[in-house]
Amino acid sequence: MTGTGEAGGMALGRAAFWVPFAGYVLASLIVLSSRSEIGAGVLVVAAAWAALKGNADALGGVLCVTALGAGARIGALPCPLVVVAVAGFGSVCYVLRTDGWTRVAWLRCFGCALVLSVLAWRWIGARPSTREGRFVVYEQLVIFLCIVTLSLLGKDRTHKAPRLSVASIAAIGSVASVSALYLVRHNIVQFEANRQIVSVFGGSNYVAALAAAAAIALFHVVHAHPTGVVRWIIIGLLFATPIVMASRTSTAVMLLLAAVLLIQNRRRRRGFSSAISAGLLVVLASVLGGALLRRLGTTAIASSASDRFFLWRMAWTTALHAPFLGIGPGRLADLYLESGQIAYYAHNLFLSLFAQYGFLVGIVAVLVLLPPRSLTFATPLSAAAVTLGLISLLEPSVDTLRLGLLCVVCTSLSLRERSLSTGSANCIRGESREART
Repeated sequence: MTGTGEAGGMALGRAAFWVPFAGYVLASLIVLSSRSEIGAGVLVVAAAWAALKGNADALGGVLCVTALGAGARIGALPCPLVVVAVAGFGSVCYVLRTDGWTRVAWLRCFGCALVLSVLAWRWIGARPSTREGRFVVYEQLVIFLCIVTLSLLGKDRTHKAPRLSVASIAAIGSVASVSALYLVRHNIVQFEANRQIVSVFGGSNYVAALAAAAAIALFHVVHAHPTGVVRWIIIGLLFATPIVMASRTSTAVMLLLAAVLLIQNRRRRRGFSSAISAGLLVVLASVLGGALLRRLGTTAIASSASDRFFLWRMAWTTALHAPFLGIGPGRLADLYLESGQIAYYAHNLFLSLFAQYGFLVGIVAVLVLLPPRSLTFATPLSAAAVTLGLISLLEPSVDTLRLGLLCVVCTSLSLRERSLSTGSANCIRGESREART
């Protein structure tokens, strides 16, 4: 962890964390209730206010709740599209009256413009023939518009480490985890072979990926500011979810990154926090790992590997046949469904984008979605972005609507926080030089 991570963790004291956490939990419950239109309207207003104020952290929190309530609608329009469009308009207004542009913002917006141009051109020329393919286009449209929106707020005037977004990720992860665990506990859906539950955040693998990202983010916070028993309870809930959901990829990535954070924490001589963390992981793995071990012991893992190899081979072959501009967004889903597959994602972010956009634009899309500078363990949000990025190598993650919005929030605010810390360091060096002279 760097100095930025320390500042981010120390900024998340009890009041600074629990007040927004409770607010986001309440907002999530309203969006998921029968009054979802009211909640969606509140999200639109909150997104407009945050964008006009140039508060990227507040906007990130709103977008996280929007990801959880992705099924809500405002009239005939889906809630995420309206929220991102309104926030985008607000961020443009903010940039026009300030000097909010940065070099990174220019590059990310240019990359998104290139990707969206190919998306629009392909949509006009040969749109997907299936409903699933058209939904993939809608997902990608919202995700890349969200990147533009948050990139325009690269120079956040608050000059504070993100705390609202961290609290929001922890809140929606907790709500989704409780919902999923309730379904499993009451046997509403039995977990047999590849059968998956359908919770408020989608299928079990999506819930597991969300819980893993939220667990790693909160794990990072607790290690930087190790106070509060309730936080450890929430971490235990989040860590238990991927294991109970029997998600092999999310569980492996979560435990791996938790071990990395433990090693970092041990090097910083925080033995008490490390001991609690290690004990928690051992207890969860031994008590709750039965479902995961049963799934690993069946033929499901061989079947899953075979299915993934088929999806990867088809995506790679498609990319080689159309290497320049790909076959178009959503068309890969059409090919999968026509071949008799149930899945309509490639289960690998790189292959998916290469097949749909070609190699050149696909690389640009990957760099825009997962900027290398944001994939560190310096802050809670960057650690969550690393989690989602690793999961996207084997599961549909960053290229889906809910997890894509979550990842965009993490990467964008990580870049912003890094620029703020760099600017602060430059100011300190400048003051030191002036003092010497």
